[in-house]
Amino acid sequence: VSTQSTWGREEIALELLKSGADPTKITTDSGNSVLIRAAEKGLEGTVAELLRRGTNPNYTNRFNQTASMGAAFFGHPGVLNQLLLSKGNPNQPCGEGPTPLIMSSESGSLPCLVVLIQHGADPLYVRRDNGQTSLMVASTHGHEAIVVTLLKSIRDKYDIQGVLSSLDLRDRQTNSALYYAVDGFHLRVAEILFITHIAASSGQMWNDITVHPNGTLLYGETVDKLIQDLVNGPPVQLISTLLKIEPSLGLNRALRFVFSIYATRNPQLLIFERYPISSSEVNLAAVGKCPLTQQAMEYPAATADGLVYEHSAIFQYLQHYSTPPGKDYVLKDKRLLPVPRSLMLS
Repeated sequence: VSTQSTWGREEIALELLKSGADPTKITTDSGNSVLIRAAEKGLEGTVAELLRRGTNPNYTNRFNQTASMGAAFFGHPGVLNQLLLSKGNPNQPCGEGPTPLIMSSESGSLPCLVVLIQHGADPLYVRRDNGQTSLMVASTHGHEAIVVTLLKSIRDKYDIQGVLSSLDLRDRQTNSALYYAVDGFHLRVAEILFITHIAASSGQMWNDITVHPNGTLLYGETVDKLIQDLVNGPPVQLISTLLKIEPSLGLNRALRFVFSIYATRNPQLLIFERYPISSSEVNLAAVGKCPLTQQAMEYPAATADGLVYEHSAIFQYLQHYSTPPGKDYVLKDKRLLPVPRSLMLS
């Protein structure tokens, strides 16, 4: 039965069970039960028959994995629902590691995530081995709809303070969900986390951030005004606000995120040939050297990946190349973000 379940042959597996096969038989090498194999393959009929015969839904193999974990990671919400209805534990961790909710946040299975939340999975559970939460994992992988769903479930269960706590949590490397979103270039996820933090910090809470099936982020009036008020102000204000929320981002990552915000919300601030900030008497040596010219930067400008160069030098470079200097990825946007020298000095 275990072999047929592994191969996804449900009809044969069910026939074997009806013919008297032992549903409690364990694979000796991995400790996997027939239920775990069937759950991983999404065999709803086999799982239903095994549970009807009293198979333990919380049995763990030698790697501390349960059938619910397999169903959650491989994206089988129907199987997962059956297991949880049969008293499967939605919060059982894999040893010191992830719960089913964290696994579905990693694999990107929104239907499984919803099933787990409906059955009482804790969206604020913290892994004991690395200190990560479902929100951090979903942000690391750029799963926008899952991030929105997790934030809403945290709000419903713990209110605004719970949302703030989830955004401020740090893992063992002292990084937050926002850090992982920006670091992984998941800038739309970063935008959701950033705006949610600002709204929750001011005692508000959005009810109007959704992800359309076509992938478009939909904002309601409250959230839209929050974003627009920020991008209508000077870049220094936006960057300072971001770094106050997540200091570990550093200037490079902060500029990367700010560039993406202005590119969609206030594109006239981005430039290519023209540099709008006039020169002034500052200690240019303190501003830093341009990686291209190795000279102090008089007119700093950031590319879409958040790296800063002397404007004239990077402008000339981008006339001939699509990849940043010394990098092997393509810049999809060749516009530049003027960087105030005061920000470089600070």
